[in-house]
Amino acid sequence: MTISVSGLVRNALLEKIEDEYDLECYKKAIEEYNKNPKTYTLEEVKERLEK
Repeated sequence: MTISVSGLVRNALLEKIEDEYDLECYKKAIEEYNKNPKTYTLEEVKERLEK
């Protein structure tokens, strides 16, 4: 299977956009965690979701 140059550029651009989005989500999650560093065990999460 061959890929055109435009297809290669498109795929690279989409990967870059995904990486930037993931990094932004990570930064927001870290910021929220730093404001409230409470963590939950898997069992605690299950209990909360079952209510």
